[in-house]
Amino acid sequence: MERLLTEIDSARQNEALALAVVTSVTRDEAYAVAPGTPLHHHMVLEPKTPAGLARFAELLASPDVFAPVIRTAHGYIGAYALAQRLRDEAGELTGVVELVHLMVMPEFQRQGVGGRLLREVESRAGPDATIRAWVFDCERSAVPFYKREGYLASDETWDEDLGAMFIAMQKGEQGSL
Repeated sequence: MERLLTEIDSARQNEALALAVVTSVTRDEAYAVAPGTPLHHHMVLEPKTPAGLARFAELLASPDVFAPVIRTAHGYIGAYALAQRLRDEAGELTGVVELVHLMVMPEFQRQGVGGRLLREVESRAGPDATIRAWVFDCERSAVPFYKREGYLASDETWDEDLGAMFIAMQKGEQGSL
C-alpha cells in the first residue's frame, strides 16, 4: 500500500481532476447505499462532467478558497479539504469559513489524516475565524469526528432542492448558523 507524505501542500487549479477523483472514490465508498448523492448543499460536484470539473477548477482559483492536500509518496492526492471564506452582501469578509469538502481516500482513513487537514483549515482560516461544516444526515458517523475536534452540532436543516437533511457543525464564536 502506498503511504502518505507528512507535509500538507496546497492544491493547484490544474488539479481539479485529481481532486474530483478523490471526491468520487470517497463518495462512492461513503454512499454505497445511495450512489449519486451530492456531497454538499453549497457545491454539488459531478466530477464526471466537464461543467463540474470547470466549476471545481474555478473554485480553486478563487482567492477566498483554499484547498490543503496530502499527497502520496508518488505525488498522488490521498486526501484534501476545500474551504471557502464567506463574504457578506457588501463583499466584505465575514470571518466565517465554510468547510465544503473533507475527503480522505478509503485506504488512508482512520489514520488521523482528516484531523490533520481540519487543523490545517483552521490554521489557514486564522485564530478568530468561525469554521462551519455541514454533514449529510446519512453521514452521521462523521459527527463524533467533528465533536472530537471541538465542533458543536448546532442545527439540523432540510434542503428542499436536494431533499436531504444536513447537520450543522461549528467551531468558533462568530456568527450564527
